[in-house]
Amino acid sequence: MKKASRDLALCGVLCALAVAIMAMGTILPVATYCAPVLASMTLLPVLILCGEKLSWAMFFASAMLSLLLALSLFGCSAAPKDTAAPIATEAPAAASAPTPEPEPTEDTARAEAEAALKELDGRMFAESVVSDALSFHLTVAHPENFPLITDYPTGWGEFTYAEQEASNEENIAWLEELYAIDRNVLSDDSRITYDTLVQFLEQGIEGNQYYYYNEVLDTFVGLHSNLPLNLVFYDMHTKADVENYLTLLADTPRYVGQVLAFEQEKSADGKFMRDNALDKVLEQIKAFMDARETCFLFATFDEFIADIDELSDEERAAYSARNTELVNALIDSYQVLYDGLEALRGTATTDGALYTYGEEGKAFFATELKYNACADITPEEALKILYDELNAQLSKLYDAAKKDAAVFDKYDTVELSVGTTEENIEYLKELMADYYPELPEHTLTFMDCPSELEDQFSPAAYLIPPVDDASENLIILNNKTLENDNRYLDTLAHEGYPGHLYHYQYLRTLINKTGYTRQALSNLTSAYFGDEAATELKDVYYDYAVENPFYFLEYAMGYSIYQQKLREAEDICGASFDLRSFHETYLNIGPTYFNISMPIMDEWISEHK
Repeated sequence: MKKASRDLALCGVLCALAVAIMAMGTILPVATYCAPVLASMTLLPVLILCGEKLSWAMFFASAMLSLLLALSLFGCSAAPKDTAAPIATEAPAAASAPTPEPEPTEDTARAEAEAALKELDGRMFAESVVSDALSFHLTVAHPENFPLITDYPTGWGEFTYAEQEASNEENIAWLEELYAIDRNVLSDDSRITYDTLVQFLEQGIEGNQYYYYNEVLDTFVGLHSNLPLNLVFYDMHTKADVENYLTLLADTPRYVGQVLAFEQEKSADGKFMRDNALDKVLEQIKAFMDARETCFLFATFDEFIADIDELSDEERAAYSARNTELVNALIDSYQVLYDGLEALRGTATTDGALYTYGEEGKAFFATELKYNACADITPEEALKILYDELNAQLSKLYDAAKKDAAVFDKYDTVELSVGTTEENIEYLKELMADYYPELPEHTLTFMDCPSELEDQFSPAAYLIPPVDDASENLIILNNKTLENDNRYLDTLAHEGYPGHLYHYQYLRTLINKTGYTRQALSNLTSAYFGDEAATELKDVYYDYAVENPFYFLEYAMGYSIYQQKLREAEDICGASFDLRSFHETYLNIGPTYFNISMPIMDEWISEHK
């Protein structure tokens, strides 16, 4: 089982790398179809733990609470039609730390700098979690323990140009405060936090000018799909919870209206989606609307309130009726969204590839690449990393094929599963026990994806737990996809152990070291099929690359950067290499960028060679 899983996993890894290279091809441009046309879109499970550092910057990007899913989306906000798109805003120049009189001792200076960073960290976290009611509810389990959080949000937040500009101005102000802190006197851990926050804020300020290039109605993990599902995760235990949920639900039509306004402004700016992408989005919206009578938001709400003891039967009936009215209003707002989007058909000005927008499109890609790769990296550097990793994985695959020529055939036939979901989870725990640090006590439950969303939902997803209480964990399973999944073990490894669940659980143990802001910020067989097959399949992968050039790129980049560092460590350390120690050191760095974490791993390699 272990060998088969390892060899067959190469197929998915190589596919993801090639699709990522293809995404690069839509912007550089390189020959768009030069990458091998691959048979599968599966990813190696270790990719999530070892490759995908916490995509923490996404948390602050906007009020798009869809981020709280492992399949989170990149949020942005929209500008009124009569308002010009934001222009580039320069980050404030780093200032040298002031020299107080009289000059403090080294211990005093460190204490003051540490206190200033901790205080700023607290304010940044408090501001970020109140962007919308659902993000707040799911991110903070016990808000009473956060004295800086004084105003609790009740709706979805604002999706407007004014809000975007206000957020950018706030980023500039925070960055100026960070520059005023003497980094040189901070502890090593605090320097990582400092550098992480500076890089995040600088990238956010740089990216503010590319406002209309963002797409919230993504064909893979769009807001229109995630928003209804996210409502299911608003757990209710008290009457107050019920009232807050219904208040949030009542705000949905307004928020969906702002989403439509954003798309209309994208169209006016010449950056609306291609018609074939629009077809997919409209199909997904229609699937949700067509299920009006059996919408999952009716049943899940009734199940929640049935377990709240303080409610009387009369109150439950009244709340249920109110929920029905509001869910219908939500669905009606989707009809307005549908009609509004249909009216924009044909307004795309290019084929969607970013390089067709000229130098500005390329500049946006370069900025967004740094965010999605979690590294300060150029497109040219990223492309080299991807090609190097593709070649390394191809070499492994060919070695496997030499030992067993049937490995390609087995990719589609071998069942990577040991039984039930629970049995697979336990098996994964056993497999990783010798190679990863132990986790604190926690629970794991599973939930089926609502049938209305199965066609646009990932095979599985992990719901990120509150930053102050990660004891309860949830994985959502898409039964429609998984019923034909012969790699179920890989899927559970990606979402569970040693994937998302393990990663977030472990990070929570670092909370005192990293602070709340860094925690919250924290996601072949190649066979060349021949000209005929390539002609049939190239458009499929081109759509992936154009409609969401970063969907696979963020995984592939993280995986490649990590794997290359791991191989370097194995080569240099030789027989003294300790995989568990390597993993633990890497994890203990906490959520940050690869350009910050990899030099620390270089130090580990030097100490263990």
